[in-house]
Amino acid sequence: MSVCACAGRALLLLSFLGSLFAGCASAQRFELNRHPPASARHGPNEPVGVQPEPGRAGRPDRDRDHDGIFDQDDACTDQPEDFDNFQDHDGCPEVDNDRDGVTDAVDRCPAQTGDIAAAGCPLAHYDAAASLIRLEAPLEFVPGSDEFTAQSARVLQAVQLLIATQTDIQRVRVESRIVALGSPSRNLDLCKRRARQVARWIRGAGIASERLEAVGCAIKQVSDRKTGAPTARETVELLVLDPAQSSPLARECQNAPL
Repeated sequence: MSVCACAGRALLLLSFLGSLFAGCASAQRFELNRHPPASARHGPNEPVGVQPEPGRAGRPDRDRDHDGIFDQDDACTDQPEDFDNFQDHDGCPEVDNDRDGVTDAVDRCPAQTGDIAAAGCPLAHYDAAASLIRLEAPLEFVPGSDEFTAQSARVLQAVQLLIATQTDIQRVRVESRIVALGSPSRNLDLCKRRARQVARWIRGAGIASERLEAVGCAIKQVSDRKTGAPTARETVELLVLDPAQSSPLARECQNAPL
């Protein structure tokens, strides 16, 4: 074989190998375009989620706010879920779970609809051990009268709802008390009118008269033993009574018929 013939065959072989390598490189570039690495798909600073369902086809999902809920299922992709066992599946933080206007951070009862005046708790709750309906805000009256304030109306709404829904509460005594230096008889009359007004409001809201009674109590004021200052005060208590037992009145108290 001549030298020229050998050289020609070598050139043909080199040309073939070059074409083969070029084809492999082109195929590799095609695959990279179809399935780029995570850093190329999302950028160097974007998070890459973990595939939540190993058997599901497709690329891993993104989780922009790093709350473990992927963006395609996250209603708030820029706000992480707060995971407080309330609507934790939507990816959004709920700042007021019970929607009572008091944020969960300062709400003493975040799972119960309450009132701003009671730091997010209901304005009234039943204390079975003490047989009392405890109020988170006081019942307030216009001084010297039996007319209660707008704030007190909200408290009474909570009381009415509690009596209506709490089956353990069968009978309630509204007991208005005044501790003061004034005339006991005059204060007693005012206490009875206030207790009657509260009981009538609750009755008007749907509670039967048989479940209510009103009592006024006037107590003569005494001085504090340590400071000598007067201990005057005006209060309204809601006592839960057992209908099967008698509940005698204290000496300074009188019934106020409805």
